[in-house]
Amino acid sequence: STQSTGRQNYVVVEETKLMQERTNSFKAIFSDVLGGTFRGITIVIVGHPLDTIKVRLQTQRQSSIYRGAIHCFRTMVKNEGFSALYKGAASPMYGAVVFSSVYCFAYGQAKQLVLGRNLRDLKQNAPPIHKLAIVGSLTGFCTSFVNCPIDLIKSKLQVQRNAQSSQGNYKSSVDCFIKIFRQFGVLGLYQGITPTLVRNTIGDMFYFGAYEITKHGMANHLPDVVSILLAGSLGGVAFWTFIYPIDVVKSLMQTDHPRSCDRKYKSMLDCIRKVYSSEGFRGFWKGYGVCVLRSVPTNAFAFLAYEYAKDILRVSY
Repeated sequence: STQSTGRQNYVVVEETKLMQERTNSFKAIFSDVLGGTFRGITIVIVGHPLDTIKVRLQTQRQSSIYRGAIHCFRTMVKNEGFSALYKGAASPMYGAVVFSSVYCFAYGQAKQLVLGRNLRDLKQNAPPIHKLAIVGSLTGFCTSFVNCPIDLIKSKLQVQRNAQSSQGNYKSSVDCFIKIFRQFGVLGLYQGITPTLVRNTIGDMFYFGAYEITKHGMANHLPDVVSILLAGSLGGVAFWTFIYPIDVVKSLMQTDHPRSCDRKYKSMLDCIRKVYSSEGFRGFWKGYGVCVLRSVPTNAFAFLAYEYAKDILRVSY
């Protein structure tokens, strides 16, 4: 009788633990999705105008229309109105809930996969750098397949200066998506997938690595809000600094002609060769200043939104 009671108690304890683990797992997933949603909306609201300027500067080649970020801003507002700064914003705004949620979900799952049992210690101690690099790279690679179509539509609209654009006369993000899909199918939405994969796989390694290391390093020296804002800023700067030339290539390939036989750039390597031969090393850094300027407030507040949204469910990792 005593042994039977003991077994029953053991079964109850184990079932309770299993239920608790499932509840915690669901809370972790939901918190990542919720945090990602807040993060994505924040990025679009704070950063899209400067992202539009960045893409305009990246994609103008030898016959430069804009002399710099400030001149680009003034010219756009004068000729196209202030709303031009938010061209293509509908694509990332629609995609913000989807992509950023998937992005943060993938990051949470990658941390669980790589860090395993050490995951719950993440709040107190930063994991080894090489493990953070693996987590970031996995996140970037997996989410590139969601990111590429969103970036493609956004970029095509951002460089469209008037309604008579030769790039397809897209009236909105939805119109752009429908026209590309009807004419070129699913593959048409993945124009520029190679540089997107390279950019995100490498960039997110530095992005999340810089964020986690800075956040944990400053945790005992600064208030939580300040350490998160600082870590987010440095994460954004690290991402763009290490991958910016590839982002230029991605922008050029995604704003190229949608029909493959009519494209100026036949591949990522072909694009790199042509940019270097015509403009040299500096051709890969057009718009870098405005990009970094954008990344500081955008990623600072994006991570703040992410962390505080997760805190709503009191998930500690």
